[in-house]
Amino acid sequence: MSTDKTLNLRRRTLVTAGAALALGAPAVLRAQTGPKIRIGYWPIAAGLPFYSAIELGYFKEAGLDVEPLKFAGAQQVMEAVLSGRADGTANGTGSANIAIGEIAQPGTFKIF
Repeated sequence: MSTDKTLNLRRRTLVTAGAALALGAPAVLRAQTGPKIRIGYWPIAAGLPFYSAIELGYFKEAGLDVEPLKFAGAQQVMEAVLSGRADGTANGTGSANIAIGEIAQPGTFKIF
């Protein structure tokens, strides 16, 4: 085999391998999950988007490991966030609960 053909074959093999890695990388990255995110919620209609996202696997598709934590109401969710048992809330909370939580631990609550 001539040198040109050998170089051409090597180049083609390298390009093929690179393409395979590039195409496979997103699947590997999606398969990796970060730390568990604990989200507190209580069963009301305002939580339907959160319930749907859990049931339909949207968080997993995005590479997020979300653990839903069911509570009886907004006050229990706020207590869980303040104590570190929950990382956030799905249904939102009453503004009074957020105000009390912000007074108790400034900077804990972010709205986005």
